Amino acid sequence: MKRKITLRHSAVLLLTLLLSAYTANAQDRIFTYTYQSSTLNKGQREIEIWNTLHSGRNDYYRGLKSRIEFEMGLASKLQTSFYLNFSSSTSGLVVPGESSERMLSSNYEFGFSNEWKLKLSDPSANKIGSAIYAELEISPSEMALETKLILDKQYDKFYHAINITMEPEWEAEAGTDEILQEFEFEFGLNYGLAWNINTHWNAGVELMNINKYAMDEHLEYAAVFIGPALSYSTEKFWINFTMMPQLPSLYQKDKNAESSLIFDGHEKIEARLLFSFNL
Repeated sequence: MKRKITLRHSAVLLLTLLLSAYTANAQDRIFTYTYQSSTLNKGQREIEIWNTLHSGRNDYYRGLKSRIEFEMGLASKLQTSFYLNFSSSTSGLVVPGESSERMLSSNYEFGFSNEWKLKLSDPSANKIGSAIYAELEISPSEMALETKLILDKQYDKFYHAINITMEPEWEAEAGTDEILQEFEFEFGLNYGLAWNINTHWNAGVELMNINKYAMDEHLEYAAVFIGPALSYSTEKFWINFTMMPQLPSLYQKDKNAESSLIFDGHEKIEARLLFSFNL
């Protein structure tokens, strides 16, 4: 009798572990802006499709950034990804020489990115989950190296994740007599909190802080975004959505700015939708 109970308990425990492992593999992410420490298993592959809408500045502005990502696990704690990036935007401008007449101007750009992520500890098995992340992005007018320290932890039905980001950027700018390479540096913090509603659904909130430094190493601004996050996952795919309205800035170097919001590369609202499926 004792042996039957032991075998039954062992079988239940084994099944639970297998199901937990499978669920973790099927749902790589539950946030859109905030990264987690999890990595794909060796040989596992995923396709992720990103769409980020940027809307609202002083004048009319709407932009769409799309990415197609091929992600694969190289080892038990190491993965890499390759992205094809496309961005388009339309903004309202004043017609030169005409103070009241407006015109629309559109821009398009393609780019390529390569990402690497190394998992250092697990958010469930260890006191805290951790990973290091690096992504190189190249486009015709810009090059950037985004690095992250990822920390996360799961408590019962709640999941916390924090990202500390540093990103140097080199962007081509038109000068008086030549094209210049302008250097900028961004330091940021992301925080995500999610509640596991059931097997398929997670709901929560994401916070994003972006601090931009110019070539003279002085802080230009500190922008803040916060908004609701929702994710849905199945055995074969997952979908994440976050909407991030911009809050009044923590700091602006330009004391005479017309708005408390930051419109230097940012908008009144961002919304991102991620869709991923296993190959």
